[in-house]
Amino acid sequence: MKKKLFVHIGMPKAGSTALQEFLYMNREVLEDMGLLYPDPRQLEQFSRKPQMMKGHHIVPMYLTGFFWAHFPKKNGITSDQIFTFIRNQISASPAQKVLLSSEACWFMLNRPDVVKEFVNAFSDFDLKIIAYLRRQDDHIQSGYNECIKSSFYTMNVDEFIEDRFLDPSNKYYSHLMLWVNTIGYNNITVRIYEKRCLINGSIFDDLLAQCGIELNKELKLPKKDANPRLSLDALIFQRIVNIICADKAVKQEFSSLLLAYSESNDRETTRAFGISNLLDQKQRDRINKWYSEENELLSSVFLTQSQKEAYQQSKTSGGSGNQHLSSEKIYEITNYIENQNPDLINILFLQLNQPGNRLITDISYYKVLKNTIESCLLKRNLI
Repeated sequence: MKKKLFVHIGMPKAGSTALQEFLYMNREVLEDMGLLYPDPRQLEQFSRKPQMMKGHHIVPMYLTGFFWAHFPKKNGITSDQIFTFIRNQISASPAQKVLLSSEACWFMLNRPDVVKEFVNAFSDFDLKIIAYLRRQDDHIQSGYNECIKSSFYTMNVDEFIEDRFLDPSNKYYSHLMLWVNTIGYNNITVRIYEKRCLINGSIFDDLLAQCGIELNKELKLPKKDANPRLSLDALIFQRIVNIICADKAVKQEFSSLLLAYSESNDRETTRAFGISNLLDQKQRDRINKWYSEENELLSSVFLTQSQKEAYQQSKTSGGSGNQHLSSEKIYEITNYIENQNPDLINILFLQLNQPGNRLITDISYYKVLKNTIESCLLKRNLI
């Protein structure tokens, strides 16, 4: 009898990081329960940073040749070696079920030939694909936070929306049909990343249930959000930092501090399914109109009635549309950073005074931030 191979393909910003944290920390218990989660951290020969891996991102990356900056490629490695490595772990395990997880599969395995190559590599398994979806406006809103926080984008929200419109992986129906046309409709499971749609309101319970495994007391839960978000105010401040600072390490230091600020000022940033109202209703309506035809097809082919209702009724309504920082918030955040790491304020001061600084075009931000930073430096007798 063939072993069942479940592949959780994401999508990104739909609980994937938390899932991989959970699966990795429980892999021994899960194997005893009959579900193997191959150890991604044994992939030292395939990645220069194996300690960061809790998902199987290496599989789609070596298959497509596209790599995240924080998971750099090692030369001389082929996708066949990756597949062999995974298959050897599967062969050595008595477990009759296997689970791979990588949200990179969602946007990297995006052509019929690549999907077919992936399927052929595991042709001697009973292959099942599991995808978690969140409506495009919620997904884009969450993606913007991630890109400002971790990839240090400088786009404003409207520019980011336009950029996402060019991403074919946001056309969910068309994307899922790549898999249907290769392994058949009955081998695809689509779930909606909404608390009310998940078994016990838990992404962990829900994914295990799709694999025929019940959550038990031996399984540990992550102690904190594996991928926390910036609060709206911290998000806008981080974008300012991204605009005026070129050094990636410096931007990362700001991001870490602003995440701590967010956690202390907005509990939603560390809560699963936390609400963020970055997008206003006009922006949400524009996004949903853009994808309306795709979503009608998605609903008619892949979703149950309850899933349709949840998908159509987003948990968040449009926000205020106020994507600007007040002078009070600039003062509050700047002083928080000053108290935590004064050196970062020194760096901001130097960057603000560089000729050609892009922030000068936004006079309101420039003047308030410059005055606030100068007041911090005056307290330390540095100017």
